[in-house]
Amino acid sequence: SFMNDLDRIFSPGYIPTYVGLLNTRLPSTGIRESMFNLDQLSYHVFDVGGNRSSRR
Repeated sequence: SFMNDLDRIFSPGYIPTYVGLLNTRLPSTGIRESMFNLDQLSYHVFDVGGNRSSRR
């Protein structure tokens, strides 16, 4: 759990894992497109923003 990992997360030289990065959450509104390349593939990720209850 997050609380059990605080010492590790706040230690000098901490490097987050890919899973940790994917599990981060930032509040957002609107639509955001992110593009990135990995090996020979291009990825487009769309964030439609907001909580389901907040969408119109």
